[in-house]
Amino acid sequence: RFTHYPNYATLTINLPEGVNAEKFVSQLVFSNIKSVMPGIVQKNSIVFHHVPRNLQVQLVGLGEKNNKLVSFFENITVSDAQYTVAKLEETTPAVFRQRIEGFD
Repeated sequence: RFTHYPNYATLTINLPEGVNAEKFVSQLVFSNIKSVMPGIVQKNSIVFHHVPRNLQVQLVGLGEKNNKLVSFFENITVSDAQYTVAKLEETTPAVFRQRIEGFD
């Protein structure tokens, strides 16, 4: 998918303490190429392999914490560093859908 990019990273996302990554669906949104990439759960992290380094992307996640639907939307720069999600926000399916419909 990213054959014209010369340098790749493995991006590792850590969720806040006490949150089970297996209960989340996470994706990277690439606005510049109108594409998304799903994350893979490894241990209790979400990992994105073979991502072009230094791209600005939107990290989007939806999952469950304490029997409540929560989400996160964060702008990040792709690197090999581990990134910790700062805040999970309680949401509803309608509110989440409205947020993602705002992407081009």
